[in-house]
Amino acid sequence: MTAGKLIHSIDNIQGTINSISFHPTEFLMAVSSTDGFIKVFDLQSFECISTSQKINNPKLANFSQDGTLVYMATSDSFKTFSWEPWTSVNSVDAFWQNIDDFYVFEKEKRVVGVSKDSNLVGVWMIDLAVSDLILMILGTI
Repeated sequence: MTAGKLIHSIDNIQGTINSISFHPTEFLMAVSSTDGFIKVFDLQSFECISTSQKINNPKLANFSQDGTLVYMATSDSFKTFSWEPWTSVNSVDAFWQNIDDFYVFEKEKRVVGVSKDSNLVGVWMIDLAVSDLILMILGTI
């Protein structure tokens, strides 16, 4: 194979693509777009193997470290989904503007997100342990 050769184009995504994330252990990728869906593609067959329910204002999607979950940053929240099948696991309000990237520290149950605005970088943190405690008190987990 020639280096840098295009091997396939995936064109069945309706909205503008916001993010692409590779699965950590399988030959898969997740694509989020402005149409409100996350699609998981098999990179051997290039087929869409899974599509999320509609999500408002999707920005970024990343697989968890073991690949069983998909983390989603929207313009006003942080969501966790199981993707086989798509099931909402958690949702936390996060009023970050112009979110550009995030990382989930899974052992510490924290999310750090970054945004930019002109010459300013915003750093945001979500403590998922606190949100889990609130959900346990409300009886939803």
